[in-house]
Amino acid sequence: DVANGIIGHFGLGFYSAFMVSKKVVIRSLSYKEGAKAVEWSCDGSPEYTMEETDKAARGTDVILYLDDDSKEFLEQARVDTLLKKYCRFLPVPVISGKEQEWKEGKMVDTDRDNVINATEPLWTRKPADLKDEDYLHFYHELMPGMEDPMFWIHLNVDYPFNLTGILYFP
Repeated sequence: DVANGIIGHFGLGFYSAFMVSKKVVIRSLSYKEGAKAVEWSCDGSPEYTMEETDKAARGTDVILYLDDDSKEFLEQARVDTLLKKYCRFLPVPVISGKEQEWKEGKMVDTDRDNVINATEPLWTRKPADLKDEDYLHFYHELMPGMEDPMFWIHLNVDYPFNLTGILYFP
């Protein structure tokens, strides 16, 4: 597949971070024994710096210094909306903060991660394993405020091409 061969090769996805940021810093520490942490920093120009830094835990931190025009992306609700829109069906869990619950007159964080996506979407499952409630819940997640659909068709075609999906009829 040509698209899969292109994605990630030109850095355009990462470069989009500069659409909302005046500066991006990446700090990374390898899992390898004796590795030194590295920090890369750039303001969107062709110039960047890379130097050793202190970082105790392995992994990578991506830090965006948002432009004044992009402060809306500091709001948790705005971030969650975007993640649900663009990451809803990624095959790995996408975590955005902690789940919240009402306690003593206000919303407070719990110790449970707030996973915003379904790593096993309904259309990838066997229709025999699903109930009408599953289909309706999924529909209302995608189309909040809509009435129940009249009916739906769970597609699973494997010849002459592979196609899976759920077609809803409002």
